[in-house]
Amino acid sequence: MKRILFSIVMLAFVAVTTFAQEYWINENFTSTEWQTVMSTYVAIWNAKPENAAKQKTFPEGPANGNFAINDEVVSPDNITFKCSNCQYYFFPDTEERDGGANPGILPSIDEDITSQYLLRLNSEQDKDASLELPELENVKKITLHVRNRNDKLATAVNLDKYDSGTKKWTTVETKSMPQYTNFDGAGTKMTTIDYVLTYDFTSENPVKLRISKTKTENRYISIFKIKVEKIVEEEDEEDDGPNGPTSIQRTKNDVSVSISGKTLSVSGTTVYSDCSLFDLTGKEIFRLKDAGQQITLPESIQNGVYVLKLSGENVLPLTKKIHL
Repeated sequence: MKRILFSIVMLAFVAVTTFAQEYWINENFTSTEWQTVMSTYVAIWNAKPENAAKQKTFPEGPANGNFAINDEVVSPDNITFKCSNCQYYFFPDTEERDGGANPGILPSIDEDITSQYLLRLNSEQDKDASLELPELENVKKITLHVRNRNDKLATAVNLDKYDSGTKKWTTVETKSMPQYTNFDGAGTKMTTIDYVLTYDFTSENPVKLRISKTKTENRYISIFKIKVEKIVEEEDEEDDGPNGPTSIQRTKNDVSVSISGKTLSVSGTTVYSDCSLFDLTGKEIFRLKDAGQQITLPESIQNGVYVLKLSGENVLPLTKKIHL
């Protein structure tokens, strides 16, 4: 179902700010934008004739609710995730979260985690459950806001790397989080809903990563948020402003697009082969293969605001809002 939600996603893209310069990925699965993506996913799934006997229901509360995802899903920031044995889940206000003493929704460490929706890895024992990321380069660190759904046992959360030679996934780092009735590992009742796991993984070369559960454990792993940081480097650049030379932050494959009339000039270390242009309804109005660094748009395209998408093999797609 790759790119199946692209039109819906483009509407969300122009309504919100994309992730900051220092992140490749900064996704909040509790956001209203993600709820829109997931409800649309359900509608498209249910409309297919082959799924007539296995309909999905988007959970809207107040009771527990979820639906399974074994598919590619495109995020509001136009990032393609591959879900294996995942669920999109709604948890109710009345669910007991700390052994019964304090039912209800607790505050979060990250103030952006505001709703009761989340993505989670399924608990089935002896089955793989993972969230696969697109191929990235210049990766510095991965941060997760998660929660162990088991009230008695700690659980492991793995960061795996794909080996293109052996065509297998290998675990590069495992983090543990305690059971939710013992949040700080010392018997204290949990006071926040999310637990932060940080993986100090660095790679300048293209790499495929995934978040997975340990196959032998029977645990649900709730994922509220995921961040993947870029490697950035300091370099001096002359500034024509009144203060003279300044030091700026720049990614190793920083890409810029300059516009002169109907000509787009793409500069940077990442090479993109294909170009698409969308209007603000998500309709593709122009496409060019083997575009190169100079892209000339047809004169028939009127001046206005558009969404430019640059893509290619083995590179992360770049999406920018442009003004002609």
